[in-house]
Amino acid sequence: MKFSINPTFPPFYEQDNRTPPYVSYVEHQLYPYDFISLHCHKHAEIGICLEGHGYNYIENRIYRFQTGDLQYVSAYVPHLAQSDKGVISKWIWISIDVLGLLGSYFKDDLPAFSSMQENSFNGTFHPEEHKKLADIIYRFYGALKEPDKLNPWRELFLTGELLTEVSAIGDVDAQNTLPYNKSMRLYSIVLYIRNNYWDRAAMREENLAAISQYSVSHFRSLFKKEVGMSVQEFILKTRLSSAAYSLTNTNLSILDIALNAGFGNISYFNRAFSKFYSCSPSAYRKNNR
Repeated sequence: MKFSINPTFPPFYEQDNRTPPYVSYVEHQLYPYDFISLHCHKHAEIGICLEGHGYNYIENRIYRFQTGDLQYVSAYVPHLAQSDKGVISKWIWISIDVLGLLGSYFKDDLPAFSSMQENSFNGTFHPEEHKKLADIIYRFYGALKEPDKLNPWRELFLTGELLTEVSAIGDVDAQNTLPYNKSMRLYSIVLYIRNNYWDRAAMREENLAAISQYSVSHFRSLFKKEVGMSVQEFILKTRLSSAAYSLTNTNLSILDIALNAGFGNISYFNRAFSKFYSCSPSAYRKNNR
């Protein structure tokens, strides 16, 4: 499917730390949003558009979707689905803990599964574009919609088929999407930040530089060159995205949200949030619930 490129690196991430069953699905109504705040999960996500039209944001790619389109997003890949204004779209979302499920049966093969997942297809597509992948998605949905006593085995085998197919396709749409792609030298640090942004000690530049095996000064320079912003800007926007997500999707207090996102104190969080979103956290929650 054709897509356009966001000229700037999508800076907004939140890490979903829920631990769902290995496989789950939900039928979801999708509304327009005033703010675009990408999020990521530790599980892969399959989408089936039952009705509507709008945009799917996957990393720095922007896809148009319509009724009948499908989507696959791998674990820890930032994404967002957004209906056109005035439109309520309906999607089926299937969440799959690929490594958790396959690793529970094939522990010795976990490194290979992880490598396959990191280099897998990500995108929105019409079923005719990737027929084998579409067939697996439909069979997955059918098994979940009408489960029986053999479903645990079906889920295991379908997950294996799914990983094999998305790995065989590869992330073909990422080939010309610089500056963001998985070949960049600091991609592992980007993943590390998404997974640990709330941990203030882990987010120290000395720690991140040590993990990347660069000096602090070279790490700072390389990160800004490849990601398009300083490491501190990236961490801040990651935390703000997590906070924005929590404000609209939980009933936690604003103080708890700030602390959970990695902010040291509420006053700094309020200033940073208001500067970035042009409104206070409480106003954001009221306007976007």
